[in-house]
Amino acid sequence: MPLVVIDGMPGVGKTALALKWAHRNAALFPDGVLFHHLRAHGPAAAPADPADVLAASLRAVGIDDHAIPAGLWDRAALYRTALTGRRMLIVLDDAATADQVRALLPGAPGCMVLVTSRGRLAGLVARDGAARLSLGPLSREDASVLLHGVAGAALHGARPEAVSALSDRCGHLPLALRIAAENFSAGPQDSLEGVVGELSDPRGRLDFLSCAGDTAASVRAVFSWSYRSLPQDAARAFRLIGASGAEDISPQGAARVLGVTEDLAVRLAQLLCQVNLLQPTASGGYRCNPLLAAYAAELAAA
Repeated sequence: MPLVVIDGMPGVGKTALALKWAHRNAALFPDGVLFHHLRAHGPAAAPADPADVLAASLRAVGIDDHAIPAGLWDRAALYRTALTGRRMLIVLDDAATADQVRALLPGAPGCMVLVTSRGRLAGLVARDGAARLSLGPLSREDASVLLHGVAGAALHGARPEAVSALSDRCGHLPLALRIAAENFSAGPQDSLEGVVGELSDPRGRLDFLSCAGDTAASVRAVFSWSYRSLPQDAARAFRLIGASGAEDISPQGAARVLGVTEDLAVRLAQLLCQVNLLQPTASGGYRCNPLLAAYAAELAAA
């Protein structure tokens, strides 16, 4: 049974990639596609109960309600039996933990499971043989293409240097780029250079990177869903490391910023890497995406 985990920071495009792949490859799965939002992050922040997801899956493959057992593992066993011999794609979006996913694995060789998560879900790779695809921010060139694709005529004639500067202000993050392009194209047609100048202020940047009335289209809100799930010590580490202004902070530098031992600083930084709020660097240090750093600085100043 092929199992693939797509992980990455908030707003990097994990769900969009999974859905695009599922659409393009639907013909490989003649018995259908099951999509479940596992709700690890969001306004309610109540992860989906695997038992409820299994019940929905069983109904989707034709099992009557009265035949669905009450217990989680009885449901899982029936689910695996029902999918035997089928060729299906199961998309598990925004998974919280490896255990949440394991209960939903069909085990049937003809089925494929595609998981998206902000966390690395290392246990699925180590124990369950999952392949990993880690997404990072776009290149500057791809970010510019995305901005032009969303903004359309509003960016016609814009200087490439200004478009690149806007991409940089957005941390090359697809969600932020789309919001910025939409807000720029829908608002008063000020010069792009003027907008870039306004986005030099980190707080103003996060204010601009939101669509009114839609928390799912607010960079600040989307980041907050990851932040509020952190343990207290990791949340403090995120605030202080992100607000430090260091593009590449060493373990020693992290220890100084946090006021803890180097060993503890490394453990906290690695925990943040596991949920993609920091990224390890080739030099042995850690990097925070500019937008995440702006959010961390805002939290630290509150």
